Amino acid sequence: MVAKTLLQKLNSALVLLKRKIAQQDGVQYIKVNNIEEIKNTPILDYHDLSALDLREYKDLFMYAPTDSIPMSGIRGWTTNVIWPMPDKMPKDFRPNEIMERAKESNVKMNSTGHGINIAIIDNMLDTTNPEYADRIRYFQGPISGQTIKPSFHASMVMGQAVGKHTGVAPDANVYFFTKVTHKKRKVFDEELCKVLRSVIKFNQGQTEENKIHILSCSWGARRKYSPQVCELLDELQASGIKVILCGSDDMGVDYSLSGRDFMPCNNTNMTDVQPDVQAEGEKLYI
Repeated sequence: MVAKTLLQKLNSALVLLKRKIAQQDGVQYIKVNNIEEIKNTPILDYHDLSALDLREYKDLFMYAPTDSIPMSGIRGWTTNVIWPMPDKMPKDFRPNEIMERAKESNVKMNSTGHGINIAIIDNMLDTTNPEYADRIRYFQGPISGQTIKPSFHASMVMGQAVGKHTGVAPDANVYFFTKVTHKKRKVFDEELCKVLRSVIKFNQGQTEENKIHILSCSWGARRKYSPQVCELLDELQASGIKVILCGSDDMGVDYSLSGRDFMPCNNTNMTDVQPDVQAEGEKLYI
């Protein structure tokens, strides 16, 4: 009883601290009173789940749905989330440990990404962020030349890839190519094709040491709806680039992050796993 009371006090103190930090940053927490409110929330961030009983909802957090597009279900979370008390959490579900495990494969292999060149296609990037600014080796703004505000998603992807404190490959080099999102698929695909062609042209002009090893594409697509985009992705893969795409499995890319469970798994034994990319003696695992 004493231990439970102490745990409640510690949890309350942590909640107050998170709320205070959020308030200082001008962010308002979203109070969630019903599990239905978050079932289709891809990423939990400033969400207060303290009123929920999640004991019967482990699958909602541990396994991504098998459908492809549109995506549904909880695909991840940040350290900002306010979770329920431990006795209201699913058995053996420890969200912070799972977040750390997402980086574990490269850490276990002492991999820093040195000599690995990663190309990222995403929305406008804040190039001044100290977490990753010194890893940017090339930056291409919107091909249209229009001025757009930086996107949180681009910074999130950069941070997860090469962030000093958050990245799985903090010493890797990044070539960043900006895409502009459009509601109409045809216009959006035309924009993507221009960006992909610029990636191909850029890579053709690089020395072997500076060529792209990995291409991260932050958008979802299907081959039957975006054939021209797929043809360019095929060309990039044929040149030896490992392509990561948030699209359905029919895209035919190396790593399709939809239509399968890509949440961090419990298998942390990396002794028999082969690296996806090698350069200058460095190994990187995707």
